[in-house]
Amino acid sequence: MRLILTLSPATERVPFSYQELLLSRIHSWLGKDNQYHDAMSNYSFGWLTAKAGGMNFRKGGGWQIASPSEDFFKRLLTGIEKDKQVICGMRTTNIHKYSIALLKTQHYKVGSPILLKNQDKHVTYLDSDLANELLTQSIRHRLDKIGFEDISNQVSAEFTPNKYSKTKLVTINGIENRCSFCDIKVFAPIEAQYFIYDVGVGTSTGCGFGFLTT
Repeated sequence: MRLILTLSPATERVPFSYQELLLSRIHSWLGKDNQYHDAMSNYSFGWLTAKAGGMNFRKGGGWQIASPSEDFFKRLLTGIEKDKQVICGMRTTNIHKYSIALLKTQHYKVGSPILLKNQDKHVTYLDSDLANELLTQSIRHRLDKIGFEDISNQVSAEFTPNKYSKTKLVTINGIENRCSFCDIKVFAPIEAQYFIYDVGVGTSTGCGFGFLTT
């Protein structure tokens, strides 16, 4: 399930490191001491999209948030109703909630870069086999945590680079993370595909990494 938020024009310059501002806003909406703080996230969110393109939010923009949890969206929507402010003067002007009735793809684009780590080393799609192995492990771990152990070993994933693929250095709380802007392909039963589509892939999806689109 997904929310698409329509945002009003920004009244301040949006910084390149706005990802941590979005994270702070989500937890503000969820409320203090919420169960999603510091736990393995069952939600993901993408980067902002600007109506004028690039980082120009003078005409407003959009933001997508996904989760398989009804409780998550109930808490989030309650928070948005109390405070429609997002970041840099942008406010939520419209909310569209939708679910995909039939997910017809194994190929996914990314709405935020994928973060993978091998111990303390960042791994990107350029690391090929290791990157695919860590991507698969991250998905299987999430499936195991929610009780999908019986199908998690049927799951694998791989990066599918194209001419638009690139790495990106993203700073969160002063920590630099080398990530992958690269399409992926996931081989999994359909029920796992739906879950993966909503919670994202890789490390720290609750911090704005690994958001998937079609």
